[in-house]
Amino acid sequence: MRQQWNPENSNIYRGYFPVVPGEPSRKEAFGCGRDVKEDDPTVSKTNWFYEKSTWPVEDGTLPFKEFLQGQYECMHEACMELLRLCAIGLGIPEESLTDLFNPNPCSTFRILHYPPWVGEPPAIAMLEDGKVVTTPEHTDSDFMTLLTPFHFGGLEVMQANGTWAEVNTRPGSLIMNIGDTFSRMLGGRFKATRHRVLDIGEDRYSVPFFLSPKFHGDIGINFLSQYTEDGDAHVPERFGPWVLYTMKHKKKYFEYKVLPEFEDV
Repeated sequence: MRQQWNPENSNIYRGYFPVVPGEPSRKEAFGCGRDVKEDDPTVSKTNWFYEKSTWPVEDGTLPFKEFLQGQYECMHEACMELLRLCAIGLGIPEESLTDLFNPNPCSTFRILHYPPWVGEPPAIAMLEDGKVVTTPEHTDSDFMTLLTPFHFGGLEVMQANGTWAEVNTRPGSLIMNIGDTFSRMLGGRFKATRHRVLDIGEDRYSVPFFLSPKFHGDIGINFLSQYTEDGDAHVPERFGPWVLYTMKHKKKYFEYKVLPEFEDV
């Protein structure tokens, strides 16, 4: 895939991206989404959240595109089941959360490779205790993340007391993170998972599915008050503009600094 990467490709959000030199987030990845119909009137042509995925040329050995698209849908359905259970636990209608994702979620399915640092890592990747990160501490901006870690270590989560704990992997299991979007709309009832990835001294691989609502999905604060008489009134807010502003101007992710603004429909 790396050999087929074309830096002149017009895609800016989906597809392959290489390791960026000098950044503490040391990874390369391939990401895909669910393609929307070109004549969909609800999607702006310049909305890169919905740009078509670009795929490597296949040699017939493995149906790469078909496999990843199938895995995307499996992960999506698993998340929908989890959200139904969350809704039941919150005492709200079972489909009240899943409705935020149909028909066009902004979710991303990604294959990640974390190469170990070669030589002296940059100072911004080094921690006070001598550990080195390949992804600095952060919370995911999405709704929910399902992660396939395989057998690789290196993932740590911050505990309630502010200390870090390694996440032990188990064969055939997934790791779930709550994202900022979900936590915020519930007033922190579900807490966003602060985590980081350490350099383990060898190549590390993982496959996350970042569940994100449709661009116009209402993720405004006080979401539960639509179904209960408790608390302040719900304040509607669309997912797309909120998460774009958050990633570019609050979290200031380097991957998003160069992404263009676009006219919405």
